[in-house]
Amino acid sequence: MDTEKMIMRLDELEPGRKGIVAGLNGKGLFLNRACAFGFSPGTEVMMIRNPSKGPLIAYLRDTLIALGRKEAACVRLRPLPGLPQHALEQ
Repeated sequence: MDTEKMIMRLDELEPGRKGIVAGLNGKGLFLNRACAFGFSPGTEVMMIRNPSKGPLIAYLRDTLIALGRKEAACVRLRPLPGLPQHALEQ
């Protein structure tokens, strides 16, 4: 599978993996909030915490951001190839 062309939701990204923001799906307040947090196309994002329930934590632009699962599902990413960060540290 060619990860260069694959688009996924932020809530699908595994901890330690990185992606590039490809776009946002949503309206009004969500778009304003996401842009204020720095989720703009071309921004690199690394997933820090993504439990099966509850909010997730992503790292972008030197900031940790906590997002609800519904909000994270509106952020579209192009995953970057490579091992998760935690796999490199072992």
